[in-house]
Amino acid sequence: PVIIHDASLTRTTNGSGKVFDFTAEELYQLNAAHSQKSFGVLKIPSLSEALENLPTGAVANIEIKESKYNKSIFVDKIIEITKRYENKLT
Repeated sequence: PVIIHDASLTRTTNGSGKVFDFTAEELYQLNAAHSQKSFGVLKIPSLSEALENLPTGAVANIEIKESKYNKSIFVDKIIEITKRYENKLT
């Protein structure tokens, strides 16, 4: 799973189309700061990368966006990943 606000890539990245139409590897090649030039180049982070960088005691609100896949696939993976960081999260 990756961290991105919109279900579409168009507004915030230099890509276009729906997030679910791309592999994680393809998404990592995009500039997530495309609409904010002053931020330079930022890659779309994975869920693991985002959780790793949160301060201890942080609260994470994870929303599963629109997808052509069964959401239970993502739920299982998200649970697996968040369990690795449960000592860090409240």
